[in-house]
Amino acid sequence: SSLSTAIAATTTAEVSTSTANNIVIQHPNFFHELLTILYDQLSCIETEFFREVEYSAGENNFMVGALQRMCDASESVVGKRKRGGDTMLESVKSTSQRLRCLV
Repeated sequence: SSLSTAIAATTTAEVSTSTANNIVIQHPNFFHELLTILYDQLSCIETEFFREVEYSAGENNFMVGALQRMCDASESVVGKRKRGGDTMLESVKSTSQRLRCLV
């Protein structure tokens, strides 16, 4: 029973990752703009804010986890969709990497 629960959780995570990747591929301009805006806004906040338990619950901060998942999805699609003309996906990846450095 615990094995089936683990398999179900893994499958759900894979589907969620796959879905996130597909959304990024379908809407690269949106994600590039979103990540750019997030980077611009969050770069005004001291990085300690995201790590200090006193201010933001440290590693349990929901925003840090959500941003990391968005960056993971944004960065993982580039290797899967290499073809001529996918410069927007490359831009999404580089913007995501800049954002990841903040949090």
